[in-house]
Amino acid sequence: MKAPISDIAFTSSVKRAQEKRGSRKACTRMERTGRQGHWQDEIAPELAEFNAERDSLYQGNCCL
Repeated sequence: MKAPISDIAFTSSVKRAQEKRGSRKACTRMERTGRQGHWQDEIAPELAEFNAERDSLYQGNCCL
């Protein structure tokens, strides 16, 4: 079985930290459904255009 794309953000060490801090259950729900559907493994054209207009970029994960 293919690993979920969310494993990029939620590595095993991140999942351990989430367990310790009590957020793993909520993050598991987010992994299954995402905020607006399933996790994407491609950048949407709109995001690519937005990124191209920037001098720098920071993308992060908010669920620890």
